[in-house]
Amino acid sequence: MSSLVRPLNDSLAYILCPGCRDNGNPNVNLQRDNAIGARSPFRCPVNASHVYDGAQLTALGAAMVPASEIVMEQPDPRSMAYKIFLLPATWERFNQKFKGRVHITIATLLEALIDGQFLIITGEDAAKLKAKGLNNSQQILAALDGIAKLESDLETANARLGRLMEIMKAAGAGT
Repeated sequence: MSSLVRPLNDSLAYILCPGCRDNGNPNVNLQRDNAIGARSPFRCPVNASHVYDGAQLTALGAAMVPASEIVMEQPDPRSMAYKIFLLPATWERFNQKFKGRVHITIATLLEALIDGQFLIITGEDAAKLKAKGLNNSQQILAALDGIAKLESDLETANARLGRLMEIMKAAGAGT
């Protein structure tokens, strides 16, 4: 079993009640009516008149319960705890940014540092890349591949132009 997934509650739909949302209570999780042949398989535990089927939920724009509220991160059972020193503000910002993925993010970052397949771009260079719409490695590699293709196309075009110029010169054009 994955260290990130706990068993789901079969009685919950993990869909937020659109009726309660419209009445100012946006965090009510619908329950499943598991009776065979139920006409409206989703019901609200707060308001008995809020009973829906899938089409109604779609039409009302019902939201799913955020995954961060369902999946509680647990460290890998083989993991050991280590003490590290960080500024409290740094740790708080890290937890906010990677909420629900703190342990796996730290483990992945450390593994990447160890295997040497890691590139850090920060400060002004990162800002310049982001200003050009490059936000991750796939986008940067695609841009570099595009540049290489353009350079290759330019070489091909210049070679063709050179041959065309020779033909025109031999024909006496342009003199």
